[in-house]
Amino acid sequence: MSFFFKAFLVCCAVVAVVAGYMRLRVEKVVLAYEISENVRKEKLLIEEAAAAELLYTEVFSSEKLRDLAAKKGFREPGRQDFIYESEPGLDEHPR
Repeated sequence: MSFFFKAFLVCCAVVAVVAGYMRLRVEKVVLAYEISENVRKEKLLIEEAAAAELLYTEVFSSEKLRDLAAKKGFREPGRQDFIYESEPGLDEHPR
């Protein structure tokens, strides 16, 4: 083998090693950006979840439900509105 051929092979090996190293560095930077973006999204989703939970609590609060029921004409059930299992005729089905 000639000297120039050996030098060419050494240069190719060096270029391959440098290219591999640079590829790893670029992948590291890309992963860092992805992690940063995912952390930002996670914080945003946590804030949205807290806001949604607050809204759910406000919408389904007992005072609002009571007011809505009063507007719709519902009332608190009285004793006459309950049916007890021990009352006669509950197990009888018309045929």
